[in-house]
Amino acid sequence: MAMRAILALAGAAAFTATTPAAKQKKPDTASEFGDELDLSLAFFREEGRPARDLAVLACSYALESRQKVRVLDACAGAGARTLRYLRDLPSDVEVLANEPNDGTQLEANCLTYDNVKFASGDAGELLARNPRSFDVVDVDSFGLSGDPALAVQAALSGGVVLLATTGAAAAGARGKAARAALKKRLGCAACKTPAQNELGLRMLLGAAARAASDDDAVLRPLFSHYAAHGPVFRVAAVVDRSGDSDARGEQFLVCCRSCGQAAFSPSVLTSCGTCGEDLGEDAVAGPVWAGPLHDFNAIAAMRADAEGRGWVGDRGYGRKLARLLDTLVDESRDADLDASLFISLDDVARRAGVRTPSKGGLVAALDKAGFRAASTHVEGKAVKTDAPMAACVDAARVADAAGS
Repeated sequence: MAMRAILALAGAAAFTATTPAAKQKKPDTASEFGDELDLSLAFFREEGRPARDLAVLACSYALESRQKVRVLDACAGAGARTLRYLRDLPSDVEVLANEPNDGTQLEANCLTYDNVKFASGDAGELLARNPRSFDVVDVDSFGLSGDPALAVQAALSGGVVLLATTGAAAAGARGKAARAALKKRLGCAACKTPAQNELGLRMLLGAAARAASDDDAVLRPLFSHYAAHGPVFRVAAVVDRSGDSDARGEQFLVCCRSCGQAAFSPSVLTSCGTCGEDLGEDAVAGPVWAGPLHDFNAIAAMRADAEGRGWVGDRGYGRKLARLLDTLVDESRDADLDASLFISLDDVARRAGVRTPSKGGLVAALDKAGFRAASTHVEGKAVKTDAPMAACVDAARVADAAGS
C-alpha cells in the first residue's frame, strides 16, 4: 500500500507544469495541419511529426474493434495531437483536451470539430479523478517528470497509453546525485553502455510496467521510439487488465566494460557471467524492461495503414516516415532480437582493432557465422544480434578483411 501511495504521488507531481509558451516563428505545418493549427503562445516541435503519425497508427490498430474511442490529450498545448486524433482516428472518437495555459489557441484550433471537449487544469489531478475512463491516455507531448502511474490508471482495459520522457535517461546518470535523481524519476538505476539511448526506452517501459503491475494490469508495448531532438524517449502500450501474466517482466541489465557483453539478469550481479570480471556500481541498470520494444503485428499493420493513407512515399517526409517504419518492421520481426540490447559498430570495431565496418558487412559476416541480426531505429551504426560480443569482434575482423 505504501508503494502504491508513493507511485500515485510521483505521478501527480509529473503533470503540474503548464505547457511552456514560446515566441517563435510559426513553422510550415501546412502538410500536416493545413490552416487548422495556430501556434500562438504554444510550444510546438515540427520534428515530432513522426511521433504523432506513430501514435495515430498505433491507436488505430489497437482500438480497431471499438465502436467509440474516448481520448484524453492531457497536455494539449495548441492542440497538435488533439487535431490528429480528431481527424485521423477511424472510429467514432471523442477527445478531452486539457491545457492549463489558457493563452494558447487550443479551442480556436478545434472549432470545426464538435466531438471535442476542453479542460483547463492540472493534468495529474484530472487523471486521478478519472480512473479507468479512457481508451487513449496521451501524456506524450511534453514528457513526464515522474512515474507514469496515473496515466496507466486512467486507461481502460485494452486502452492505449502514450508516454514520453526527455533528456535525463540519455545522460547515463553518472555520479551519486544523477543516479539518485533517476531513481526518483523512473525508479531504476542506469549503467554505462554504448546502447544508452535504448536503455532510456527500457527504463521508461520498466517504470510504466511497474505502474501497471501495481494497478493489477500488464503492459504490452505497441512501439518504442527514440528521437534525437530533445532527446525524447517515447512508448505506446496497451494496458491489459485481463489477468494474464507478463511473460518477460523486468530484469537487471548487466553491461561489462571488460568484455563488452550485455545481458539481462533476474537479480543484481557483481561479476560478469561471460568473463568473470568484477562489475562496478555503474555496470548494472535496473530494474528495466527486458522484453521486446515493439509488437511486430502492430508494426506491420501500422506500416500497411500508413501506405493506405498515402503517408509514405519516395521523397520528402513520406520517404522519411517510410524508412522509420521499415526499420521498425525489421527491428521487431524477431522478438528475441528485439528483446536484446543493440551493439554499437564503433564499439565492436574498437574491440577488434579494425576500422568500423558497414552495417551490411557486419550483418553478412554474422550471418555466415550462423547468427541472426537486425537493424535498430535508435542508432544507425548498430545492430541487434544473438551473437555474443566475442563473435561480433570476430565478424568485424572478417568484414574488415573483406573490405566491408
